[in-house]
Amino acid sequence: MPHVNDRARLKQYENLLSVPRDVLRAATVNGRIELDTRDAGQENFQALL
Repeated sequence: MPHVNDRARLKQYENLLSVPRDVLRAATVNGRIELDTRDAGQENFQALL
């Protein structure tokens, strides 16, 4: 897998998700967006869907 810098990855996220950059930056953990929730109740709700 080729190296991708954080700026390029953030630009890809921005294009794919159509979310403002400041929102993406707030959602990043160690340079990656965490899509899964840590809330057990939310996980159960998503499992029902």
